[in-house]
Amino acid sequence: MLKINLTSRSSTTAIGLLIFFVPFFTYLSPENLKQLSRSGVLEIFLSLIFFLIVIFIISFSVEILMKRVFKKKIILFPLLCFAFYLNFFYTPFLQSLHEFIYLKLGYIATIGIPVFIFFELSCLAIIAFGAKFKVFSIRMILIFSILMLINAFIPLVGYLAENIWKKPTISYEINSSPLTQDAVQIKRNVYYIIMDGMAAVETLEPFNIATKKGVLDKLSNTELRYIDKSQSSYSITHYTMASMMLLDHHRKPSSPQYSKNSSYFPDMMYSMQNKIPLISSLKKADSSFIWVAGKDYDCKPSMSWTCVNSPLASLPSNLLNFTFSVNLWNFYLTTPLPTIIKRFLKNIDSQDTIGPFLEYINKNGVPKTPFLAYIHNNIPHSPYLVTSTCEPTNYFNQKVKGYKASYQCALKTIQMFMEKINNIDPEAIVIFQGDHGLRTHSNIEKTEINLELTEKEKHLFAGSIFNAIKAPEICFEKYGLPKTTVNTIRFSLNCAYGFKLPYRKNTHYEIEYESKNFAIVVERKLYE
Repeated sequence: MLKINLTSRSSTTAIGLLIFFVPFFTYLSPENLKQLSRSGVLEIFLSLIFFLIVIFIISFSVEILMKRVFKKKIILFPLLCFAFYLNFFYTPFLQSLHEFIYLKLGYIATIGIPVFIFFELSCLAIIAFGAKFKVFSIRMILIFSILMLINAFIPLVGYLAENIWKKPTISYEINSSPLTQDAVQIKRNVYYIIMDGMAAVETLEPFNIATKKGVLDKLSNTELRYIDKSQSSYSITHYTMASMMLLDHHRKPSSPQYSKNSSYFPDMMYSMQNKIPLISSLKKADSSFIWVAGKDYDCKPSMSWTCVNSPLASLPSNLLNFTFSVNLWNFYLTTPLPTIIKRFLKNIDSQDTIGPFLEYINKNGVPKTPFLAYIHNNIPHSPYLVTSTCEPTNYFNQKVKGYKASYQCALKTIQMFMEKINNIDPEAIVIFQGDHGLRTHSNIEKTEINLELTEKEKHLFAGSIFNAIKAPEICFEKYGLPKTTVNTIRFSLNCAYGFKLPYRKNTHYEIEYESKNFAIVVERKLYE
């Protein structure tokens, strides 16, 4: 019978490695792999190697010190690996603490990390001193690691077996006309602001969330033209953004099914770069692309665009800024690391990108050469963290009240932005547009608000969007009113640079998620 010495250096190191990589393999679930690129997986793995090296250095340094100075032999490496694993329970621990303590104490954000550290140290002390470490604790960590890895590997192996030999089925359906241009007297700058989740005001009026008159009154001095019955091209953000970058409907009910999201926004930006139709069109027009990053869609530096407001842009090291991407942010989201970083960085978790962009303009001035600025603003999307006057708050489960307040804040932000841009760049084209409406039913990826709606009303809510445009009247006369996101981006290129891009069909494609095929595309007729 084969006997393994669990207390040997090689055994304890192997056991430590097992528990250390449990979070990594647990994170590689089929649901996450569908949205991760290979580079994203590599980023996460390399970050773990960094932490592993740190643990190696600390554990073996302390072990040597204890042996030489105190003449005491300890085994620290598997304990530190287990401590690293426990960090991924920080957010669930905090949520549990919140349920019992927050309402009484009111300062859980302040005490959260110290309390968790005490909890973590208590767990490690019980393991290290509650029994003979050499016998019980190592065996416990080994058994626990094996069980967790088996639990992670079963769905992972099944997913890889089904998909690893499959050739990519993604095929973008781009049928744009040749990019011919009319002569234009002036090339205009374009400010294309996505107001994430900003629904059409006409759908909100019956629920007293916003009124058409109230919105038009606030827009009256901005030169923005509100366009009724506008709809997003798709019901999910990364689909809608992909269609804008590709200038066309890229997924239709007839398109091949697929199992990954990595070929969609924003990962597609890095794999295609100058092959992105929007980027290549701007290049042809001697115009540049400015990407103002939202908190969920970070911008990585590229020769093809300029990044503004990358969530970690204020880090002292450009290397860290490049390395700590959205992929890493999501992986470490349940650990104390984001909380610690937020303490040192200003507005890292802010939903507002318009304010930081205006700060960028104030500091650097309006670029001398033509540009299209894509600004992804997360207000009024959930979570609802601002009052109607844009003061910080948290509506928790008051979703209707929260959305109403966020919507009013969004309108206030629009007014503020237009006042500034009309002053410093009066000839510019400005677009404020929702990427999708207000999702209220389970077929959509996220249900953001609960309202008593018919099935038809639910689809209308999800697809109808706020759409307000400032542009020369001659452009509206020549090209017509753009009522979808795909047609609006075409309108902006036509109006600003003289392209001749015809409008596509005014239609809305809803994404319905399935467990096996991940998603299917359903065409919805929102307006007769």
